[in-house]
Amino acid sequence: MKLGMAYYGAHLPEHLRTDLAALRAMGCDEVLVTLAENDFHIFPGKVRSAPAIGHDLGLRIVANLWGFACAFGGGRVSRLLTDNLDVWQVRRDGTRKGEGCMNHPALRRRAEEMVEECARLGYDAYFWDEPTVQDCYCEHCQARYAAAGGRGDLRRAAAGDLDAFRQASIAAYVADMSAFVKRLDARLETATCVMPTDAAAWEATAAIAALDTFGTDPYWECLGQDMAWVREKTRAAVELSRRYGKRSLMWLQAWRIPAGREREIEEAAQIIAAEGPDALYTWGFRGSEGTNEACEDPAAAWAAVIRAYQALRG
Repeated sequence: MKLGMAYYGAHLPEHLRTDLAALRAMGCDEVLVTLAENDFHIFPGKVRSAPAIGHDLGLRIVANLWGFACAFGGGRVSRLLTDNLDVWQVRRDGTRKGEGCMNHPALRRRAEEMVEECARLGYDAYFWDEPTVQDCYCEHCQARYAAAGGRGDLRRAAAGDLDAFRQASIAAYVADMSAFVKRLDARLETATCVMPTDAAAWEATAAIAALDTFGTDPYWECLGQDMAWVREKTRAAVELSRRYGKRSLMWLQAWRIPAGREREIEEAAQIIAAEGPDALYTWGFRGSEGTNEACEDPAAAWAAVIRAYQALRG
């Protein structure tokens, strides 16, 4: 089982090297680098430096278009949305919502541009972070709904038809972006994490031919769940990945963990590992210290992650 880490990180190469070296020393094989839109526009040091530094240290480097268009997992600040109000989602009543529509061609084009830049820089894989159901009624959603056989106005669609279209939109985005990556270079790998709350989209997503890695994030604390639930979701995702011949990737929660509950991180790591996924990643680096998702005691949470990884490495 490969071990990985979600890294927010530094844009200065010397600090980036220090952090990635520490991750390698604690047992990580792979690092997922969170690349926000602002990193491409204003702080490109992390974007440009991570692959070369990571490869020099023996790490596999994965690009995550983090919080892209305020529509996917992660930090929600978007240059695309400020420059293109048309990309905003459209509510049922016609008003706009400040999140990008994954069916909008301009959103797809910008995502492809960022992937192309990362490909030139040498990233090994591309990660579509928590694509989720969106309640949008824009002209592009309407067109895709009609193309899929939907009849009439999307706003008046039956609840079951509407839900099926929303779930299909998740799989369509992952499929289209993964196929784009493969057209750039068939050796590049593609991955996604579909949340447990979007389990209805799991199978269609796992079945995507151009997708190499499928997984989910059983973040127990934020959803008020227990360790039995972690085991259940992990087992289901791993079995589904095997059925479709995909690499399985599971996520361990190390963000917003309340103080005094850090031992749950180690317990969850053992439970996840026992189900045999191909990879286990943690969100996030140093207990997400310095972010609005930080654990209450980041140092204690990070120490628990280190112990968990040491135990898994034996």
